[in-house]
Amino acid sequence: MKRLSRIKTTAISATMIFGLSTPAMAVDQGITFTGLITEQCAVLLGVPGTLGVSPDQTILSSEESGGNAGTAIVTTNGLGSNIQVVVPTSFAIGPASADDNVTFAGDYDLSGSTILSDIVGSTTSALSLGVTTISVHASATKTTGTFEAGTYQMVPIVRCLSS
Repeated sequence: MKRLSRIKTTAISATMIFGLSTPAMAVDQGITFTGLITEQCAVLLGVPGTLGVSPDQTILSSEESGGNAGTAIVTTNGLGSNIQVVVPTSFAIGPASADDNVTFAGDYDLSGSTILSDIVGSTTSALSLGVTTISVHASATKTTGTFEAGTYQMVPIVRCLSS
């Protein structure tokens, strides 16, 4: 019995020392992760514009004395994005005669990832990938008469289109 015990002990020791045990099996399998980012264009409004008035009071414009452009930050993640400014066809706020005999116009400049200047508002422009600042100018011109006293507000729309 002692001899059998000694043989078992020797066999176990040899197995441990020489690695004669049954090897453990390892199986590797990769897990795939997939994601999709759709092409997007985001517009973050910046500084509102200010309308100045011409000396003869026939033009309200961000390019007149006292006027300033409105700004927005546009971020794109693809090369299929375009931008345009939709010029208003009336004042959002104004005296009763505000829209009588008035022509509205606008233009914009782009800086940052895309650089363009003096683009007519309704013109669609391709945007580069990244962050672009748009500066929008808006104007209203009386074709007959002058603007009456009061508060005026127009709201051009910055439109970003992704394909």
